[in-house]
Amino acid sequence: MTSITLTELNQNPSRATRLADHGEVIVMRRGHAAYRITKIESSGDPLDELVATGLARPSRSTASRAARRFPLSPPA
Repeated sequence: MTSITLTELNQNPSRATRLADHGEVIVMRRGHAAYRITKIESSGDPLDELVATGLARPSRSTASRAARRFPLSPPA
């Protein structure tokens, strides 16, 4: 665990993200822990993660339904 000051975070945010790649970073404000920065581990498809967190909704139609509505015509 690494700690940095809020001023350091504001002046050099890329350093804080590099530190977070290697572990938890605690941001101190006036000598007290104020924020925690951690790296988010991706587990798969970004769209599935957005749906799981409620930030996106899954499609109501499936690809097969869309393919039936708009069939591909053979090349001429």
